[in-house]
Order: sequence, then structure tokens, then C-alpha cells
Amino acid sequence: MKDIMFVDQYGYLYIYARYDFLARIAESISKVYGEVVVLLHSELSECLAAMRLNPKNATEVQDQKDKIGEELADYFIRLADYCGKKEIDLEKAIAEKMKRNQSRPRLHNKKF
Repeated sequence: MKDIMFVDQYGYLYIYARYDFLARIAESISKVYGEVVVLLHSELSECLAAMRLNPKNATEVQDQKDKIGEELADYFIRLADYCGKKEIDLEKAIAEKMKRNQSRPRLHNKKF
């Protein structure tokens, strides 16, 4: 399974984010799991808002990239925290999903 670049590149980050998040935000442990889904959605919404910006110069382009990266990092940290709490092996799930997707048609025979 380690031959998949995503898993190799982000496996360490998954573990680090999980423990870093718990160390910094202890009160998150008691969150209702439905709330976690809402929080994940909110991080992606913030990412979308950053993607919709129309940068005018190189500084604004870099600021936009930084903001998008920050929101995706927030999403990943929350996801890793949830998976850790529920003992979900995210690395295994990603590897299995990527393998399954290799046998599926592009866009699953949908238009988009």
C-alpha cells in the first residue's frame, strides 16, 4: 500500500496533525460527531471563499494560495482528529479507495 504517493507524502502529517490538534485543543474531544461534519464543511466553505477571490498582483496571488492552504490544513487536521477518535485507518481507506477508483470509468460515466 505504501507505493501510493499520497499515502507516503501525508501519512506522517496525519499522525502529527492528530496529536498536535489534541494537544492544542483538548475541549474538542467532547464534540458531538455531527458537529464535526459541520466543522469539516465550514473549513471547505472557507477554502471555497478563498478560491473565489480575484487576485490583482503577485502578492495577492500568494496570499490567496496561503489562505487556501491554511483552510485545507484546517480541514485535514479536523479530519485526522475525527479519524483518530473513531479509530478509522484513514491511510488504509485512502489506499483502498484509490485502488478501487483505478477500475472505475472516468467520472463514473457521468457528465461531471
